[in-house]
Amino acid sequence: MALDNLFTSWKTAKALKDLGIAVTGTVRKNAAGYPPRLLMLKVLNRALEWGHLEATVIHEVACWLWQDSNAVIGMTTGIPLTELVERERKRPRKTASNSKITR
Repeated sequence: MALDNLFTSWKTAKALKDLGIAVTGTVRKNAAGYPPRLLMLKVLNRALEWGHLEATVIHEVACWLWQDSNAVIGMTTGIPLTELVERERKRPRKTASNSKITR
C-alpha cells in the first residue's frame, strides 16, 4: 500500500505492519519522529550525488533519503533495507531544475 505524504508517519506504518499490511510512502519534513540525521540532509538541501541513498530503521520501520533531482524522504515496511534493486532511470533534460546533480 502506498501512502500520501500528508499522512505517513512511523506510527502509522508500524500499526499497519502489525496488521500485516506493508506500506511505502514519502514523508514531509515535519513528520513526527523521523530520524533527525535524514531530516538534516533534507533540510540542508545540499546536492548529494544522484542516486545516493541513506537509510535507518526506527521502530521496525525503514526510513530513507534518496537523492533524485531533489532529496526525497520516505519510509517503508514492505522492503528490507538489505534489498537493493537497481534500474535504469531516465535522467532529466539538461534544462531541468537541478539537472547538474544528475549529470
